[in-house]
Amino acid sequence: MSDSNEDKSLENDTFEKENYMDSKKKEEVLDLFPGRVKEIAAGEGCKVLVCDNKVKLAVSALSDEILHFKFAPDGHLGDGFSYAAMPENFPDRGAPEMTEDEEFVHFSTNSLQVKISLQGLLLTISDSEGNVMSEDEKGFHWEGNRAFGGNIVQYSRRIQPREHFYGLGDKSCHPEIRDRRFELWGSDTYAYGSETDPLYKNIPFFIGIHHGQAYGIFFDNTHRSFFDFGKERKETSSFWAQGGLMDFYYIHGPTVRDVVRRFAQLTGVPELPPLGARLPSVQVVL
Repeated sequence: MSDSNEDKSLENDTFEKENYMDSKKKEEVLDLFPGRVKEIAAGEGCKVLVCDNKVKLAVSALSDEILHFKFAPDGHLGDGFSYAAMPENFPDRGAPEMTEDEEFVHFSTNSLQVKISLQGLLLTISDSEGNVMSEDEKGFHWEGNRAFGGNIVQYSRRIQPREHFYGLGDKSCHPEIRDRRFELWGSDTYAYGSETDPLYKNIPFFIGIHHGQAYGIFFDNTHRSFFDFGKERKETSSFWAQGGLMDFYYIHGPTVRDVVRRFAQLTGVPELPPLGARLPSVQVVL
């Protein structure tokens, strides 16, 4: 078959999630979801929700404003190592106290209220006054990575009314990134334009702002990843990676400055330079 005929046969192919490499090959993909929570176990500094299909969710509170969620489709949560996050910066971190009713698991801090559905592990995060800040749409789901093994881990949330998004590192477009999709994969892209993506610096952290309050999400995953802020579906924000775990931190504001300050505390700040490097240069002539 000629290349032209092959291209024509692929005209109607659809591919919702980008392949690791563009193979022009149609994939029949089946999204998989968590089952129903059957147990809440105590983990190391966290609570672990265990589903009837082996999916696990580990939940910890680093502070009143920073929550850590880690989903494992096969039940293996890993050893806790991270190249980026520094939970040791939060000596008071620990497992939240949870309550349970017929439909949800609930817990709260002084700043946040969280409910997790027993069926599907869907999260709703609200401030202390009950205003919804982040609400899952499909929430956590995954599909097999047929090209490289493992799983493509995915997460989708509802975009709140009049919500705006910013972040992700080097992006040459307008700072407001709603209605756009981005790839995070360090690339040497000489003479790039306003629509070139990906670029050099990749930071899987974004800020959402709505109803006068800000929050941030840091996706702690080093695999090739993608972020969609209403490009595919107008009312849905998603992020996903070609491997690893669905491991992210929710960082509450309420101001952008608060979010950025807490993100810096989570990921670390530069060392203070030596005193001599901060003093004016003085030349002594004898």
